Amino acid sequence: MAERLSAHISEGDFIRTAIREKIQRDCPNLYDSLFKKGKEASPIVRGKSQPRRPAQSRPRPEEV
Repeated sequence: MAERLSAHISEGDFIRTAIREKIQRDCPNLYDSLFKKGKEASPIVRGKSQPRRPAQSRPRPEEV
C-alpha cells in the first residue's frame, strides 16, 4: 500500500527554509561564513558542553 505524505509544514519551518535557500542561492559565501564557520567554532557542536553560568540576582525595587 502506498504511504500517504502530508503536505503540512509549520510556518516557522517554511520561513526558515526559505531564508536559508535564499541566502545559499544569492550569497553562498555569506552562508558559508555565517553558518559553517560558526559551527566549527561552537563548543557545543564539537561535543564540549559549556559550564553553566550562575544566575545573577536582580536588585529588587525598593518598597515605598
